[in-house]
Amino acid sequence: LDIFPAWPMRSLPTPKEGSNLTADSTEDSESSSKNNSNHSSDQHGVAANMASQFDQGSQQQQQEIQHKNMATSSTPKTGKTLDPKVIRRLAQNREAARKSRLRKKAYIQQLESSKLKLAQMEQDMQRARSQGLFLGGSPGANTSSGAAMFDAEYARWLDDHGRRMVELHGALHAHLPDGDLRAIVDDTLTHHDKLFQLKAVAAKSDVFHLITG
Repeated sequence: LDIFPAWPMRSLPTPKEGSNLTADSTEDSESSSKNNSNHSSDQHGVAANMASQFDQGSQQQQQEIQHKNMATSSTPKTGKTLDPKVIRRLAQNREAARKSRLRKKAYIQQLESSKLKLAQMEQDMQRARSQGLFLGGSPGANTSSGAAMFDAEYARWLDDHGRRMVELHGALHAHLPDGDLRAIVDDTLTHHDKLFQLKAVAAKSDVFHLITG
């Protein structure tokens, strides 16, 4: 039969071209693997460099934040919580300002009352003089030495009174300290007391001249 050969079948040798192809393919695979390994190593190196740079940047940021925190902690804070000494000092200042306003108000009220008394006294004197003239009195005809002295002192007192009132009004508008304002008010009140003393002396010497003018 022709389908069964007469000689035994032996292992045929592989063709050289195929062997060359497989060798080339293996060399290509090895070179590609080497290239891939080199590329992957390069990528790992770049990633490592980026990670180190990021770590250095984060460390610098942390150091800057720490320096800022140290600087802010060293400076005094003006928050809601204050030092008890500062709170006590502020309370004392508010209390002193309140007392100062009350003293100024009392001084002004005292001065206004003194001005009203003085105006009332001047009106009484003018009324008494007019009544004396209507009754036929002649002021200056029979003037005693006490009456003449009172007239001179009273004219001087009126000049001083006008000067003191101008000074007091200027002090009130200038908002002077309490000590200066108190000195001016006390001087004005003392000046009013001097008028009462002059009238008391004039009443002892010539009370009719004091009433009629």
